[in-house]
Amino acid sequence: MPPRARACRQTAVVARRAAGRRMVRAIARRRNGLVAELLGHFGNAASVRARRRP
Repeated sequence: MPPRARACRQTAVVARRAAGRRMVRAIARRRNGLVAELLGHFGNAASVRARRRP
């Protein structure tokens, strides 16, 4: 195999890894946002329930 072909293949793998990392970061960010939103809703619901109790 010529060295140029090997270099091309390596750059493709590196680019794919970088894209994968970016995707993981985006998914993690979205998940954090969802968790924060859910916690906010549940937190508000819990505080409303707690306030209503005598």
